[in-house]
Formats: sequence, structure tokens, C-alpha cells
Amino acid sequence: MGEPTARVRRVGDRALLVACRDVGEVQAVVAHLRQHPVPGQEDLQAGALTVLVVLRDRRLQARAAALLGTLEVPARAAADGRLVEVDTVYDGEDLADVARLTGRSVEAVVAAHAATPWTAAFAGFAPGFVYLVGDGRGVPRRETPRAAVPAGAV
Repeated sequence: MGEPTARVRRVGDRALLVACRDVGEVQAVVAHLRQHPVPGQEDLQAGALTVLVVLRDRRLQARAAALLGTLEVPARAAADGRLVEVDTVYDGEDLADVARLTGRSVEAVVAAHAATPWTAAFAGFAPGFVYLVGDGRGVPRRETPRAAVPAGAV
């Protein structure tokens, strides 16, 4: 078992926010709470470094906070979802930049990306926009974020 997850904050009068060290801990907390919900747990929402636990009744908040404050979870969650295969065309405008940043050829970037088992970790800023996590290796964020992401972009 991992270390206790002790950072729990109240959110309104019916929810709690559990702060996690990394996305792996987020996934482990969510997996654990799906199998072993706290009393009154109504919903879970994963974030990049947090898990929002929504409760059925505000009177359960203090008890749930105490339980979550001592929660121990494995360092990494076991996969509990289903496999979804997505046909992907690798021709995006960033492909050459990713190759340069990783010191690989474009072909090697495509092969590595296609061979990586990706996990949908949490939903992002728009419906259907899911953040994926893989083996932990990646490239830095863009210096200037895009105003829009092209449809079908990976």
C-alpha cells in the first residue's frame, strides 16, 4: 500500500477534493473509491492532480473527509476499463517538432506512440477532450497554447 492521502478539502457542503501527488495516484484513488465508496458517495470526478468526491448528503461530509484523510491506495491503479482502439493517421503539424524534441526520427515517434498503451486519465476543458497518460515520457508543453485543437487531433 502507498502512503496515506491526507490532503482533503471541503468543496461546498456536499463534496470533498482529494489532492494527489500525480496522475497515477489520482487513478489509484478513483479505482479504490469505485470498489470501496465512502458512505454517501454519489459521484467521482478525476482531475490532473485531484479527485472530487460528491456526496449524497452534507451530513456525511465530515465522516467522509476523515475516511479519505487516512485512505491508503496502491502506488498505481490496476486497469479497470475497456480497451478502445482508435485508428490514427500520423500527419499532424507537430510531428516533426516531437521528433526533434525526442531525438527520434518521425517514423520512430509514430512507432513508439502507436505501441504505447494509453489510459484516459481525466476529461479536460471541453466535452470529449480526454487527457491520456502513457509511459511517463513525453514532450514539454507548447510555449504558446493553441486557441483551438484541430478535430481528430491526437
